[in-house]
This record gives sequence, C-alpha cells and structure tokens, in this order.
Amino acid sequence: YTFAPDLLDVGAVSGAFFTKKGINYMLGLICFLSATSLDLRNIKKIIRKQGSILLIKFTLSLILGILFVRFFGLDGIFGISALSFITGISSLNPALYLAFAQDYGDEDDVAAFGLAEILCMPAFSILIFSLSKSSSIDWTLLFSILIPLIFGLIIGNLDRQIAEFFYPA
Repeated sequence: YTFAPDLLDVGAVSGAFFTKKGINYMLGLICFLSATSLDLRNIKKIIRKQGSILLIKFTLSLILGILFVRFFGLDGIFGISALSFITGISSLNPALYLAFAQDYGDEDDVAAFGLAEILCMPAFSILIFSLSKSSSIDWTLLFSILIPLIFGLIIGNLDRQIAEFFYPA
C-alpha cells in the first residue's frame, strides 16, 4: 500500500485505469490483441516450434509445484508460500519475451506470443496451484482467458488488415 491508495480512484474510468479494478480488462485486451497476430496458416509451424517449450514449462511447473506442496505444504518455507512459489516458476515475462523475439527471433516467434502469453496469465498459475494441492479447478478463469484469445484469432484471420492494424500493439 502507498500513503494514498485511493488517490486516483475518482470514478469508473480512472478507477479502472489506475487501480486493480481494470486489470482483468487489460488482460483480456492483451489476449485479444496478441491473438489477432496468430495466422492459422502458420499455426502448425508455431505450435511445432513453441509448443514443446510451453509443454515443458507447464510440466516442470506442475511437477515442482506438486513437490513444493508435498514437502512444505501450502504455508511453504522461509516465508515463500506455495502460491507464490508456483506463480514464480510458472510465470513468463511478456515484455522480455517480446523484446528477445523481436530482436533475435523471426515473425513466428513474435506471433507465438499469443500462445506464450497463456503462461503469464494468473489463471495458469491458479490452474497449476489447484492441480498441485489436488483441489477442484475453477475452469471459468481459464475460459475467461480463452474467449478473448479465440475471438482475436477469428477476427485476425478473417481480416488480415485488422491483424496488421493491431500488430504494433
């Protein structure tokens, strides 16, 4: 908390922009915008190139999360809770990914961000956390991420001019 946590929470618009109220909107917008750049004609190549990396990251995050919960419990060790550990190992820095992909990768690496960004969404960490502690999974979080992704994928592939328009975002 800061010394004035509600300073910019003036109304609906500024509240959604400057506080945590608008974070879900921003996440949905990022999902939509990055999915418009995924070209279905190249999706096989992108999945072949990035799919194994995403699968390995998911598998390692799940195994390490299960081991952490089994050995240290939900409260964790040294002040690191199971949720913070799982979030740390399962997350992805989207700005760093895009910077490296644009500097050292090709178009497919940049376009694969639509798939890779699933790893940087909170629902991914919550899914792994739920699987690690063997509790019920709240699938609405995953669907809430997939809906803007699918919507962006459809719109971006129906009209490539829209995809080109959203590409810089």
